[in-house]
Amino acid sequence: MDFTKIGFIVTLIAVCCFTYSTPNAIRCYICDNPASCDKPMKSECSATLANASWRYLDYHHVGVSNATSTIYECFSESIDSYAGKFQFKGCIYDIIDACELPLRNMHAPGGTKKSCKKCNYKDYCNPAGRVGINISTVAVVAIVGFIIRQMYA
Repeated sequence: MDFTKIGFIVTLIAVCCFTYSTPNAIRCYICDNPASCDKPMKSECSATLANASWRYLDYHHVGVSNATSTIYECFSESIDSYAGKFQFKGCIYDIIDACELPLRNMHAPGGTKKSCKKCNYKDYCNPAGRVGINISTVAVVAIVGFIIRQMYA
């Protein structure tokens, strides 16, 4: 095997690794009330969506940090209290402990039900979605496999 073939193989492997490890912003379900959460929109997280989640949190919770980050997580919360039924799904800055925040007084402690989830392990994890496969990674791996097979055939 000559150095040209070795260089070519190393380059192809590097491309595969880069394609596989290139980070993409997490995508989350987006809705702000029980009706819209029946069929939530899907969106890639951004500062705009994280700020909308911050406003929701600040309305319902005390002690919400105004710190920002470039890393986002999916967030979902459901509150059933004397003040009404509230449901929200969106993106949040990873440094905000949304599920640990105490509720405002309008949600009287007695009889209030709250569920909360914050996640970043896969797209649409608020609620859990299907595991997706990056089609470009599959294509590159298939092409590299084909080329290597042809080189040694």
